Amino acid sequence: AGIADPDQRVLQIRSWVRYRNESGHDAEGNPVIRRYRLLDYRIRIMRNPSFYVAILVVPCILLSCLTLVVFCLPPEAPAKMLLGMSIFVAFFILLLLLAELIPSAVEAFPLIGCYYCVNMVMITVSTFLVSIIVNLHFNNGDSRQPMHPMLKKVGCCMLLTVVRA
Repeated sequence: AGIADPDQRVLQIRSWVRYRNESGHDAEGNPVIRRYRLLDYRIRIMRNPSFYVAILVVPCILLSCLTLVVFCLPPEAPAKMLLGMSIFVAFFILLLLLAELIPSAVEAFPLIGCYYCVNMVMITVSTFLVSIIVNLHFNNGDSRQPMHPMLKKVGCCMLLTVVRA
C-alpha cells in the first residue's frame, strides 16, 4: 500500500545541496573559480509485488490448469473447442496487459511473458489435438472414408520413427 506515516515519507524522499567548484578564466584572461550549486534528489520507490501476483501470475496459473480440463471433457461436448479458444484469447489479453504494464525501455523480455507465450503454444497444440480427437470420435470407422494421403504419411511413417526411437 502507500506510506501512511509522514516520518516514513521523509526516509523515502531525500534532497541535499552540494557545491561544485570549477576553475576557468574571465574575459580578460584572469583565473576565476566559479561555484555552482547542485541539488540532488533521491527518491526510493517500492513496488508492491502482490499486485503483479494478483493481476498476472494467479490468472496464468488458473488458465494453465483450465487447459487440462479441455482433455477431460467428453468428445461429444461441443464446448471442447470453444473452451480451448477462450483460454487462448484470455492468455492473449493477459499478454497485452503485461505489455501495457512493463516499461517500454526494458531491454529484456520478462520471464512471465515467455511463460505466457509458451502457454499460448501449449493451448494451440492442445486445441489441435482436441480437434483430431473429436474428428476421430465422430469418424469412428462407420464412414469408411479413405485416409488423406498426407495424414497417412504423417501418422504412419513419421510417428512410427518416433515410437521406435
